[in-house]
Amino acid sequence: MKRLTFLLFCLLLGIGMANAQTTKVTGTVISAEDNEPIIGASIVVKGTTIGTVTDFNGAFSLDVPSSAKTLVVSFVGMKSQEIGIKPTLHVVLAADNQMLDEVMVVAYGTAKKSSFTGAASSVNAEKVLKDVPVTSFEQALQGATTGLTVNSSSGQPGAGLSIRIRGTGSMNATNEPLYVIDGVPVISGDIAVSGVSNDSKAFNIMSSINPSDIENITVLKDAAAASLYGSRAANGVILITTKRGKEGKTQINFKANWGFSDWAVKNRETVSGEQQHELTYEAYYNEGILYKDMSEEEARAYAQEGADTFAPLRDHYSNWEDALFKKSAFNQNYEFSAQGGSELTNFFASLNYKTEDGMINTTGMEGFTGRVNDGKMQMGANISFSKQKSEMASEGTAYANAYFVKNWYAIPNLPIYNEDGSFYEGFPLDQLNVPNPLRDQGLDKNTSEVLRSTNSLWASYKIIEGLTIKETISYDFIDNQSTTYWPMNSNNGEAYNGLMIKYPYQHHNIYSSTVLNYTNTFADKHNLDVLLGWDVDDRKEQFVQAVGANYPHDKLPELGNTSEPMTASSGYSEDHLLSLLSRINYDYDDKYYISANYRRDGSSRLGANTRWGNFWSVSAAWRLSQEAFMKNLTYVDDLKLRVSYGINGTLP
Repeated sequence: MKRLTFLLFCLLLGIGMANAQTTKVTGTVISAEDNEPIIGASIVVKGTTIGTVTDFNGAFSLDVPSSAKTLVVSFVGMKSQEIGIKPTLHVVLAADNQMLDEVMVVAYGTAKKSSFTGAASSVNAEKVLKDVPVTSFEQALQGATTGLTVNSSSGQPGAGLSIRIRGTGSMNATNEPLYVIDGVPVISGDIAVSGVSNDSKAFNIMSSINPSDIENITVLKDAAAASLYGSRAANGVILITTKRGKEGKTQINFKANWGFSDWAVKNRETVSGEQQHELTYEAYYNEGILYKDMSEEEARAYAQEGADTFAPLRDHYSNWEDALFKKSAFNQNYEFSAQGGSELTNFFASLNYKTEDGMINTTGMEGFTGRVNDGKMQMGANISFSKQKSEMASEGTAYANAYFVKNWYAIPNLPIYNEDGSFYEGFPLDQLNVPNPLRDQGLDKNTSEVLRSTNSLWASYKIIEGLTIKETISYDFIDNQSTTYWPMNSNNGEAYNGLMIKYPYQHHNIYSSTVLNYTNTFADKHNLDVLLGWDVDDRKEQFVQAVGANYPHDKLPELGNTSEPMTASSGYSEDHLLSLLSRINYDYDDKYYISANYRRDGSSRLGANTRWGNFWSVSAAWRLSQEAFMKNLTYVDDLKLRVSYGINGTLP
């Protein structure tokens, strides 16, 4: 018995000693900015390699040696903290503003904000785009930075946007900025095509980028900032940097949101059926008295006839706004992403599906986007893919424009249906030669199905200390399948016994860039940055348009089923841009800065005698806040004077 008691005592003592060697620490890590949990924060025992990372809820659990006194908690973009070990911890990390603001993306590289001599604004996508329900990231840029305005001529989903950086730059050529994604200039703007004259169809190709995939946006505003893009930089440049994976444990995220939209401005209030009858009576009465020289009795009879004809009193009146429009336009968005990395490589992958309804019954947009970014240090790849479909309604004074119809002739006294439930087609619709707007609303089809694939590869190599070469090659492909279909029973299609227009349009863009970059610091105060490079940009566009009419029925609405081929045409164009570029940046002691940029562009769009153009800029800055005489002004954080002059261009 004594032997057994002794063995049990030794066992309990051993367990106690083992437990005494480690201590379990649990806790959570949140952000001071929004009190949200930080996923993937690193918790390490100071002076050791013992550590862990936080989970989806920002929580962690770690067994630490009993001799340990301090934990180091860190996360990218946050100030690291050293915290004394306790059984339970609640850690709040603050943003490291110096780290976040120190470097920004600029033309062909990065630069410290303090040393940049051009006019540029950096937009943190996490702050501006997070959980904002927009089809295109451009919609969220309004108000995010100075000097940039965003306008839309239409509120329909997928409609094109008008972006202006510091106003209008040209009376005849485009005023849209150049877009550069991960260092590659891309096709942007409204790419919609239509075989119908004055069609309001639109499609903003930048909606092919999932806003949640964007890490940072830099807006280059003046010649000094944008001159390295030469003949395409007169309207400013928008640089987009997409997300990269971060070293550490793989993180998987899923986000879903639903919402609805309403009129930005409510439709003007309309009169009731009785009021419409009264106003019509008054109008005819005044016409009879003032212009037809009628007696009081004749004018009253004339007015009664007019009011009974054009605005008759009814037992029930029509609500055309409820019939032609949705009460609310719903949207939904689902996003899945994964990111992670090691010392050798990192990755970011995402998949997004979204739908957005328009306020008009038949309008809307849906599609999906995908992205894979992979690479680190010496080489990498960026691959994105999207497929989207939009359907738009006619605008302007077209009879099929529901908003125009509702405010023109669709008064409450005009019936929507006959007593038997069929659509009303009587007076005044038959006199105006227009159909019942609700019957015709869902018949015509005006769609764009757009597929986009953007793929780029890059590799860099350090030749000697301070001298690197980087090569980038990219292929951007866009296929826009535009379709207009007027069935036999629609107002448009009745004259043709049904009509279809197929208009596939393709864009091909191959881009390559080679850049040599040399950086060095001499005598601890002289900083030099020299860049030399050349770009090749080849663009091709091709289309085929075919029109057919006279269908036997509406069951198979394809061109092959028409008995009357009407027209067919095709087109092809290509242009090439060859560019040589250079940049020199010099600063002394982080106080005095000077920069010079030069680019020479040759475009096949121009004649042989005017094919080449030179674009350049010079700029300088003086950072007064670094001077000794400013040190006592504690209320001044940073003060810099800068001056710049340059020439940019616009291609026709």
